[in-house]
Amino acid sequence: MRAGLLSSWGARFAGRKELRRRLRPSAAAWFPLGYLPPWPSALAAWRRFSSATPPPCLRGPLLCLPNADVARHVLVTGLTGAHKTTALTLPVLLAAACAGVSVVAFDLKYGERDSLAGAVPEWWRRGRDVLVFAPLDGASMRWNPLAQCHSFGDAYEFAAHLFPDEANQDADFAYWTGAERHVCAALVWALASDDGGRSIARLRALAEAGPDTMSAYIRRHPHASVIAGHLGAFGAMLPKDQAGILQGIAARLEAWTDVRVSMATGEPRGTHSRDEIVLERLRREPTLLLVGVPQAALPRLRSLCQLLMRVLAAQMLRPRGRDESVPVLYVLEELPAWGALPGLADHLATFRSRDVAIVATVQSEAQGQSVYGTTGWAAIAANFVTKVYFSSLADLDAERLSRALGTTFVERVSRSRGWSGTGRQESEHTQVIEMPLRPPESLQGVGAMEDEILVRCSRLPPARVWCPPFHFLPEYSRLVPDIAPATVEMALRHHARCQERETCGRRASTGGREPSSAEDATSRVLPAAAVAMPVAVPPPPTVHPAGDHNDDRAGDDLSAFINALVDDGGGRSGLRVVCRGDRPVELRLRSTLAFRLLGNGETAQAVVRRWAARRWVRQVRPVLVLERRALEVLSSDLCRRLAVLGDHET
Repeated sequence: MRAGLLSSWGARFAGRKELRRRLRPSAAAWFPLGYLPPWPSALAAWRRFSSATPPPCLRGPLLCLPNADVARHVLVTGLTGAHKTTALTLPVLLAAACAGVSVVAFDLKYGERDSLAGAVPEWWRRGRDVLVFAPLDGASMRWNPLAQCHSFGDAYEFAAHLFPDEANQDADFAYWTGAERHVCAALVWALASDDGGRSIARLRALAEAGPDTMSAYIRRHPHASVIAGHLGAFGAMLPKDQAGILQGIAARLEAWTDVRVSMATGEPRGTHSRDEIVLERLRREPTLLLVGVPQAALPRLRSLCQLLMRVLAAQMLRPRGRDESVPVLYVLEELPAWGALPGLADHLATFRSRDVAIVATVQSEAQGQSVYGTTGWAAIAANFVTKVYFSSLADLDAERLSRALGTTFVERVSRSRGWSGTGRQESEHTQVIEMPLRPPESLQGVGAMEDEILVRCSRLPPARVWCPPFHFLPEYSRLVPDIAPATVEMALRHHARCQERETCGRRASTGGREPSSAEDATSRVLPAAAVAMPVAVPPPPTVHPAGDHNDDRAGDDLSAFINALVDDGGGRSGLRVVCRGDRPVELRLRSTLAFRLLGNGETAQAVVRRWAARRWVRQVRPVLVLERRALEVLSSDLCRRLAVLGDHET
C-alpha cells in the first residue's frame, strides 16, 4: 500500500505573494519582523552546517509589520532563551530610531550584555535624544513623581496608587487601608504646598518621624487649617493608631530608603534643569526613554515602576495637541514581572486612538494568568491583536496555538497491489483526513526550522518568518556595540545636546554673539545627578569634589591626568595624540585606561563630568576623546611632552 498527499484545503499559511504584498517595508511599515526565505530547506541546511551569516539569496526579503497592525499592539510569546530580546526587541528599537517614533523601553536586563541600551548608539547616530531613568544608578536623570501634584485631587491619586483597593479584603483591612490612603494624600498635598521641596523621600521621613513630629509640622505649615481639614478624624485617633497609620505609609515607601532612589526621584536643580525627564517631549520629538531596572531589584522598585507607568499612561491618554504628532511605542519586556498594571485592558483599547502602541513579551500565558487572573488576562490578551510566537512554547501555549491555527483537510490516496485467481489486481482508495495545520510538537521546535517564528495579524493568514538574533545579520550587528553605553555617558550626551540647543537659541536671540558671561556659558551644564552623586571611594589628592566649577581646579585635574599619562609612556599602546605643527589638538585614550588613571569609580566619573561641563570631552566610550580647547589650557612644557607621543599633521 502506498499513500500520497494530492491536495489540501481548510486552514493554511500565508503565501509568498501575500506576504510580500502585505508586509513590504515602506514609510507605513517600519516594524521589522524577519525575513522570507525563498528556500527554507536550503536555509535550514546552511544553519545546520555553518555558523556564518547566510547570504542574502537565502535570507530573502525583509518583512515589516504595517503601522495599522502595530497600533493594535503586539504580544510576543516564547520561553526563556527563545531570543525574544535579541531577535525582535532590539531590531525594533534600532528601526524606531530611523522611523521617527518615540520609544519608552522598560528594560529588565539593564547592565547586562543583552540590555536594550545596546540600541542607544543608533539613536545618537540618527540625531535623536535619549533619556535614561535608572533609579539604582547615581548618574541617572531625575523624574519626580510629585512634580505634577497641583491639587489635593492629584495628591489623592498618588495615594490611591500606593494604597489600592484589593479584591476580597475584609472590612477591617479595608478601613485601615482607606485611612492610610487619606492621610498619605493629605501629607503629599502639605509637602506640595510648602516651600521645603516636594519629594517622596521627604514624605517617607515625615511618616517615619511619628505623630508628634507630624503634628508639629502641620502646625507650622502656611496652610495649617486646610491640611488639618484634609486629615479629618486623624487628629482624634489614639497615638498608637496614628503611629500605625504613619508606619504603614513608610512601609509602602521602602524603596526610598536607598539614597540613589531618593536622588533619582528628587526635585531637579533649577526651574528648567537638564537633569529632569519631561514626559511631554515624547509626543513632540522622537525620543528614547530607557527605564533600566535590574530584575533582582524589581521586587522593591515595582511600586516606583508602576507609578511611572501610571503617569505615562495619563500623559498618553491625553488628547494630542497641534505640536504633538510623534507616535509612541511602549516596550514592556516580561510584562507579568512588573505586576498587575491597573486598567491595562482599558488602556489598550484607548491607546490606538492616541497613536500609542505596546509591544509586550511574555514567557507563557500562564504567567499572565497568575498575575491578572484568568478572566483579566483573557481581556488583556484579546486586545493584543498582533501576536508573535517563537518556536519555544510552553505545553499549554502550544496546544492553544495549534487549535487557533485551525485544521486542514488532506486528501490521501492509497494504492494496493495483489494477486488472485484471475491474476494481478490493483485498487485505489481516496480518503479525506482532517489534521492540525501545525501539531503542538512542531510549535515547540520539533521539526521546525531554526529561528522560525509564527506571526498572526489581522486580515492575513498565519505567516512563517525567519527571525534570527541580530548578531547574525550585518545590517543590525554593526549598529549594536559589544558594550552598551553606561548611564553616565547617556546623561552626558543628553546634557551636551541641551547645551547645544541653548547655545543656538542664545546666538539666535543675540544676533550670533557669544554669551557675555563665562558663568552663563558653563554654570548650567553639569548634570544635577553628577553634583549630588555619592562618592564610593576616597578621591586622590589631585581630584576635587564634583560640582566645583573652578577653572583652576579643572585645569589642575587635567594637568595631573596628562602628567600621569605621559609618565606611563602613553598608556604603552592605548594613546593617540593628533598634533598640528608642535601643538596637540586632540587626544584619544582607551576609556578603561583613562578611568584607571583618574581613580576609577565615582571619582573618575565626577572628573569626566566636570570636563564635559567645560566642553572638553567629545566622547567617553569606548575611547575617551579630549578636544583642542582642553589641551590649550596645558602648560607649554606639558604640551611639548605630549607632542613627542603624537601623530603630526600638516
